[in-house]
Amino acid sequence: MRIKKTISIQQDVLEKGQHRANEFFSGNFSLYITYLINSDVKGVMNSGIHSTNQPYATSPTNDYRHKKEVSNAIDSILNME
Repeated sequence: MRIKKTISIQQDVLEKGQHRANEFFSGNFSLYITYLINSDVKGVMNSGIHSTNQPYATSPTNDYRHKKEVSNAIDSILNME
């Protein structure tokens, strides 16, 4: 089922997109947009970000070391060494 939507797009982007749609999709701009979205989704699906579905996190050892460095810097500033 196709749904009709309205999008806002810059004139130069539209012209470049229409040119590519003319080359590869017989001028069908909607098919070209669909192709671009599907290509993007497949790229995301094959990346490590999607497969783990976990946000980037620092390791606890780095956090401890960073906290110790900050603590030492504060002690140094306050002359509490």
